[in-house]
Amino acid sequence: MIGSMHTSTNAILAFSNQMSGVADRVSKAFQPGSKVDVGKEFATSDVIKRGIEANAKVIHVEDEMVGSVLDIIA
Repeated sequence: MIGSMHTSTNAILAFSNQMSGVADRVSKAFQPGSKVDVGKEFATSDVIKRGIEANAKVIHVEDEMVGSVLDIIA
């Protein structure tokens, strides 16, 4: 249980790093001569956002499960 929480946390960190890359590319898209596809970058940011939300839900559910186990033991 705790191992998958750690994995989900690492996934959120990876998604955060990807999101900062998207933000950097989007900011450069408005410079003259830029070849950044803003539509593609916004679509990528939406996929990253959904990944973060999914991993956050997994962490929340696992936290509740650990709490329930601790309540049973106590």
